[in-house]
Amino acid sequence: MTTIKQLSKSYDVLTANERAALCIRALARNDNEEFQRLCDAARRIYWKGPDHGPIVKAISVLSISYLSEQLGNALLYWFSVGQTVLDTLDNRVDDPTADADSNR
Repeated sequence: MTTIKQLSKSYDVLTANERAALCIRALARNDNEEFQRLCDAARRIYWKGPDHGPIVKAISVLSISYLSEQLGNALLYWFSVGQTVLDTLDNRVDDPTADADSNR
């Protein structure tokens, strides 16, 4: 039977995609130790980029987050408007005298 130590020795030969899948599975089952072992076994890569890159990325993430929040609020607003209209129509169907009273 394969032990955890034997498995963790082979973590360094995993591809980035395989390691990412295993990390997601470890996080899904709240196995932080396994997640950390996978992260520690990963090779490190470095790249160059503009000095403003992280700032632009952060602003982009914040703007997308804000946009999605506003879209969620708009959805709730129009859903509540639709529910109000449906409730009004249901009340008119239930009370046929409501139209007769409004015509007087």
